[in-house]
Amino acid sequence: MLTKDNLVGKKVGDIIDSETKILTKFKEGYDVKEAVFKEGNTFIESDKDMIVISDYWNHLVICGIRDKMVALFNVYDLENAFLNPKRGIVTAVGHETIHTYWFDEGDYEEQYTR
Repeated sequence: MLTKDNLVGKKVGDIIDSETKILTKFKEGYDVKEAVFKEGNTFIESDKDMIVISDYWNHLVICGIRDKMVALFNVYDLENAFLNPKRGIVTAVGHETIHTYWFDEGDYEEQYTR
């Protein structure tokens, strides 16, 4: 089971695999798999087999089911990310954006608030 203690110091590539959906684009030449989780900037929330990792240093949200990471997306200036286990939804808020990921269908939506 993933915990904050055993996640800090690992690279994103250590916990995702080829089946993990990368839902946002990254700058050319940037390899998200090389991003490292740092102490004080990484948080994990879980309930009902759903896991959400918020990485405030790298501006990433990673969603998983029973320790299998199913989706990853970037949130510019990530402010918070939270899990609604009753509805199976992750909502992340960034600078002028709201990102929503639905676990059931794997749908992803990004809304601009400006």
